[in-house]
Amino acid sequence: MSNILVRVESIYDLGLAKILFDAGGFDFVFPSSNLQDILKIKGVDQPHQVNISDLDQRVGILMKGKADSVEKVEKALRQELPDTILFTHSIQQDSIYVATVAKYIYRKKIAIMDLDGINKGIIFNIECQVGDRLTVQVKELTTDINKLPVCTTVISLPGNYCILELGSSFVRVSKKIQGENRRRLHEIGKKLLPDGFGMIIRTSALQFSETELESEIKLLVEKWNTMQTETGISDGSNRIISGEKVSELVIGFSSKQKLDELIGAISPVVTNYHMFKSYSMASGFVLEFASHFSEKLDVNEVYDTLYKMIKKRDFRINNHLKAEFHYLDGTDEEVHLGNINENNGLIVSERQIEN
Repeated sequence: MSNILVRVESIYDLGLAKILFDAGGFDFVFPSSNLQDILKIKGVDQPHQVNISDLDQRVGILMKGKADSVEKVEKALRQELPDTILFTHSIQQDSIYVATVAKYIYRKKIAIMDLDGINKGIIFNIECQVGDRLTVQVKELTTDINKLPVCTTVISLPGNYCILELGSSFVRVSKKIQGENRRRLHEIGKKLLPDGFGMIIRTSALQFSETELESEIKLLVEKWNTMQTETGISDGSNRIISGEKVSELVIGFSSKQKLDELIGAISPVVTNYHMFKSYSMASGFVLEFASHFSEKLDVNEVYDTLYKMIKKRDFRINNHLKAEFHYLDGTDEEVHLGNINENNGLIVSERQIEN
């Protein structure tokens, strides 16, 4: 069985890649210089099956890719990071449904779609009627229980080297490809463009032949034609074309300490390395900058610098300390914890009790 191809683009990249590397069964697509230099990871130049990126505000990671591959990444990470919290979506990104309009708000042109009898989605700026059957595609997912997945009637079929968009006739090339290669791929795209589709040529197509691109285009068109046959409007079915599984992993304090230990066993790191990486862009930038002078800078000096920077900016003595709580039912709460003080070099909060 071939290894799962993973691309890691995260502030937690070193620790996460170390876990996957030690678990075995994973290869890394276009690894960062840190992964190559510190972990001695040799990358592969192929389309990835799972992409790992950061969640908003750096609280954890977003995993997206083929369902079975994402599940294996989840299992490997959670075995080593037990205090993480995993959120998974019941539907998949880019999945296609023949859905029914369950509710229509005429004034705002918003449709609530019944996707499969259980899950619902929302489409903006559309004209339709309750009961209409529409072919829709899931475009945006969120773990917020008060927000429905955003769908569209503009159908696109993603492949490894290109994306086909139904009902268009354009050819576009990834902005990451420039110069002669961009012109060459644009000409190839115009030559291979199937009737009734637009095409976006992805960065991964740069290293592959015209024959391979042509083969993938034929497979995508066949996939669409098969779907049209299987979802004939007469049988009232809700057939699904699978998309990509999306999971969110929130990384807790103990897991960040475990990640520190994994990296520290290979190369000296600053105390609370991953806490600093996730705290803010500023503290993460300081760590990146310091890494270029690792032979001259003592890790304790870097820790002291970061500690003082955060203390001065966010934890000034005698300031009020508040906490935001975001609950699983979608509600938020802000709590006043007290005042900030310092005791033997530790920043502490003095809780205020009201009579």
